[in-house]
Amino acid sequence: MKRILFLIFFLTFLFDGIGQRNKTIPGERTYCKKLTVLLNSHSYDPVFDLNISKGKDTVSMQLIQVYGKEFIAKNPSLKMRIPQTISNRKILLGVRLIHGMSKPDLISNGVYLRRKSVRIMINSNDDFLIDGKISHLDSIQKIVENYFSTIGTDYEYPETFEQSKIIIKWDENTTQYCFEQTLKRICYGYLNLIENNSNLSICRMSVKEMKELRIKFPLNILLILNESLPLEEVIIVKDSVVIPIKTE
Repeated sequence: MKRILFLIFFLTFLFDGIGQRNKTIPGERTYCKKLTVLLNSHSYDPVFDLNISKGKDTVSMQLIQVYGKEFIAKNPSLKMRIPQTISNRKILLGVRLIHGMSKPDLISNGVYLRRKSVRIMINSNDDFLIDGKISHLDSIQKIVENYFSTIGTDYEYPETFEQSKIIIKWDENTTQYCFEQTLKRICYGYLNLIENNSNLSICRMSVKEMKELRIKFPLNILLILNESLPLEEVIIVKDSVVIPIKTE
């Protein structure tokens, strides 16, 4: 009898564990492997394993090791590819990170347009402030979708997707899990944008169509490690992060 009870307990524990590991995250979908064509960065930017749980000082030291002090001193933002898993597919997600270790006056001047962005702030308790309002993780995907849908329709929003940006800033004790789930929600919102503009599911698109859509609808994610730039002034212009140089 004891053996039977033990076996029942063991099987219950086993299947419960499997269920927890395979639990679907709210807002998550299962995409085919073609999603890697849209999300995977094929640039030659460094691959950087960004683990925010190590603390900002440690991440800053790792950046110096990868990019070098001289390069960082001249470049307030760094382009990188960070490993992520989206819908059980491993990708290298292209992002730009503002590190706060160089002076803003080193940024070259350029065309400047102030446009609305999505600003996500995560505190040490993994609570969210999105565009100045208290929010939660499961709302990110819809907020991103709504943001993309307004591009080119309102003066306060970007005129083109190239001008769009999604900004993420976190506190010292924000968990890596919460950070990665935030990136996932952003990616899901972006994938929905692609499908809505093509009227086709990703799995039914050709690779050529997906590459064209990726160029037409770039995903610009800006990570703030240490804020040294006035975020309301930051704009992505092609491959540069530009703020206007104030003159007396």
